[in-house]
Amino acid sequence: MNKAMGLLIFIAILTTSIPTVVLAAPQAPSPEHLLSDADMTDVDAMSRNEIQMFLSKGSLAKYKTKDIKGVTRSAADIIANAAKEFTLNPRVILVILQKEQSLVESPKATQKQLDWAMGYAICDDCSKSDPRLQKYRGFGKQIYFATKHIREAYLSKLLIQGKTSSGYGPGIESMIDGAALVPQNNATAALYTYTPHKQGNVNFMNIWNRWFTKMFPDGTLIQSRKTGGVWLVQGGKKRPIISEAVLKSRFNANTILPTSISIIEQYPDGAPIDFPNYSLLRSPTGSIYLIVDNVRRGFISMNALRDAGFSIHDVIQVKQKDLTRYTEGPLIFPSTYSSL
Repeated sequence: MNKAMGLLIFIAILTTSIPTVVLAAPQAPSPEHLLSDADMTDVDAMSRNEIQMFLSKGSLAKYKTKDIKGVTRSAADIIANAAKEFTLNPRVILVILQKEQSLVESPKATQKQLDWAMGYAICDDCSKSDPRLQKYRGFGKQIYFATKHIREAYLSKLLIQGKTSSGYGPGIESMIDGAALVPQNNATAALYTYTPHKQGNVNFMNIWNRWFTKMFPDGTLIQSRKTGGVWLVQGGKKRPIISEAVLKSRFNANTILPTSISIIEQYPDGAPIDFPNYSLLRSPTGSIYLIVDNVRRGFISMNALRDAGFSIHDVIQVKQKDLTRYTEGPLIFPSTYSSL
């Protein structure tokens, strides 16, 4: 057996098995923290095509109507354009459409559902036939004015004044349906200003969690649509992959899932993955380790290193903290290679 072939067999034997896939549970809902501020304004969470695909589950899939400018467009285009203009997450619009009129999942929408799609300008005691409300009537107008109002009247005012005109704001106790409630962030305060009822906002939260809260299985590679950065989801944390060399040597790049930054930020930071597979690392005490996935295996001697086909010139000097990220594996003896 030649040395190169022996080295390949040696590496194959050392490769660790694929970890068991375990799904993490979504965070428990909280009426005082309905949505993160990052989620609320993540305009890149869905592309226009992704919105269209999402709408395929109901009657809006092929629906076309006039937008605020009088141009006939698809529902997906109207949603995408409003989200972009007012820097609002299109998912927020989709959830409000479902919460208010069940439009996203409804197989056959009525004209009344479409006319008041976002429930905008309609209060508990309002009449939909009120002449003053007709300027807001229609799917395109509902999307536009609701999105504009959330951005300009709620979120912008919260950033400047700390509360909305209705008095909702982070850390401010408000009475909702006869009970005290304290919004924890701007997004929650904005949503209660839009719908000043606890159950309506719990419905919002439940729809959001059902549709969009993603806790990926261990071993999933996720990539930011904005920056192109790649992370490995492991143990409920995101571990940044620091170079293309590391990515190519340890993972299948074809399995990477493009992900919005708001979802990525749901995960706490984990230790970076900064060495390619089969790197040789020397500890401050002089011990040399072979890195295979998440395991480090020490060589019992220089003879074992050479016998395995490695060169001392390939060894990288590292700090002890770089090694503690890896699980300690069995030592490598000269016989490990010679017995192949």
